[in-house]
Amino acid sequence: MVPSRQRAVAIRLSHATAQLARGRTAWATPSVAATGAWLQEASARLRGAGIDLPRTLGVHEEWLLWGEAAAELTAGAALLLPESIADGLARAAQLAADYRIPAAAIAADPGNEARWLARGIEHVERRAAALGALPRHRLWSALAAADPAALASRPVRLVGHGSLTPALRLLVESWQGRGMTFASAPVAAVEGTTERPGVLRVEQASDPLADLRCAAEWCLARLRADPTARLFLVVPELARRRIHLDRVLRETLEPAACFDRAVAPQAFGFEGGAPLADYALPAAALGLLAMLTRPVTVRAAGAVLEARFWPDASLAGRARAARWLRARQAGDLDVAEVLRSLAAACPGDRHCEALATRLREAQRRLPASRLDAAGWAEAFAVALETLGWPGSGTADTAGQQALDGWQSLLQQFADLAGALGACTAARAADVLAGMARREPFAPLGAD
Repeated sequence: MVPSRQRAVAIRLSHATAQLARGRTAWATPSVAATGAWLQEASARLRGAGIDLPRTLGVHEEWLLWGEAAAELTAGAALLLPESIADGLARAAQLAADYRIPAAAIAADPGNEARWLARGIEHVERRAAALGALPRHRLWSALAAADPAALASRPVRLVGHGSLTPALRLLVESWQGRGMTFASAPVAAVEGTTERPGVLRVEQASDPLADLRCAAEWCLARLRADPTARLFLVVPELARRRIHLDRVLRETLEPAACFDRAVAPQAFGFEGGAPLADYALPAAALGLLAMLTRPVTVRAAGAVLEARFWPDASLAGRARAARWLRARQAGDLDVAEVLRSLAAACPGDRHCEALATRLREAQRRLPASRLDAAGWAEAFAVALETLGWPGSGTADTAGQQALDGWQSLLQQFADLAGALGACTAARAADVLAGMARREPFAPLGAD
C-alpha cells in the first residue's frame, strides 16, 4: 500500500525494470495499490466474504452528492462556484476522517467554513444511507470495526507512508490484534528501486516560462547523454501550468508533436495521466452533446465544427462555417444557428450539407423528456453514433484507448441512476462533462 496512485505506478515500473535487467521475459505482477484503492478493494473482499458492510460510493457517485451539498450551500452566493466548493468540501471531509476529527467537533466550531463542512457531511451521509452505501470518509471506521479474517492470508507492506495518519494507525492496530500482518518499509526497500547520491544545482530563471524551458533543456541534455534514462520533473502548481509545460516539452523534446496536439507525445508523459476530457476524442463528444442540449459559446461551437472526427465533411468547409460564426455571432448559439452558419458559409457544399443532416437527425433522436442516467447514457450513445463519432478518431492506438476510456466513463455514468434521478438532457450532459474532467486517463505508451 502506497500513499498515491502515482507512486503505485512508479513501483510497478521499477519492479518491471529490475526483472528485465535480469533477463526475464515473464514474472508475477506485484500487487501495489494506493491507500484509497486498497481500502475499497479490502471493503469489497470483506463484503464478498459475507461481512456486513455497506458498499462504498463510487468516485463519481460521491462527487455528485458533494455537488448537491455545495449547490445547496451556495444557493444564495452568486459569486461562489459550487463545483469548486464541492471539491474542497470532499477533500476536507476526507482529511478530517484521516485525522479522526469527529463530526461533532466540526459542527461545534464557530467558523463559517466548519459549519459548511458539517452541513455538507450531513447531506452526503444522509444521501449515501438512502442509497445503501458508505461515503469514502466513513470507510476508515467501518473497516477498523470489521473482522479482517478474509484478508489475513495476504500480508500488507506499507511503503512510503512515513508517519501513519491516526485513521490508518487505528486500522493497522485493530487488524493486527485480529491476526492481520502489516510491515512498514521505505520506498528504497522495494525491489528494483535504488538510492544514489545526487548533486544539487540551483538555477534562477528570469520568469516562470523560462523556468519551464530551463527544465526542458536539462531533460534534453540528459536524454542525449543517455537515451534510456527516465527523468522525473517536479513542477509546483502543475494543474495551472500544465498547458504551458506541455507546449515547452513538445517544442524541446519532440517538435514534430507540436503540429497536431491531438497526437500524444512519445518522449514524455504526465504522471497520473490527464483528465479524460482533455483528449481530442472525448472532448469532441462532450462538445457535441453540449451543443445538442443547450446554447454554447461561439468558441465551443467552432471547436465542434473543426473537430477532426467528422467522417463525411471536409475540413475546409467546416473551417469556413466556424469562421463565419466567429465573425457574426457574439453571444451563445444553439444547433439551429450552427445549421444556419453551415448553409450561409458553404452554400451547395455537399460535405457541409451532409454534416447538417447529421446534426438535424441527432437532435431529432435526442429525447425531450426527463430520463435517468442509464436512459441518457443510451440516448447520448445513439446521438453520437448518428453524428458519425468517433469517425477517424480511432485511427491510432491512442485514439482507440481514448474511445475505450469514454465507453467506460459512459458506463459509470449509467450507474449513477440512483444518485442522479430523472433529469433533463442539459443536466445529464453537464454531469457527464464533470465526470470526464475528473476521470484520469493516460494512453499506454512504451512503459
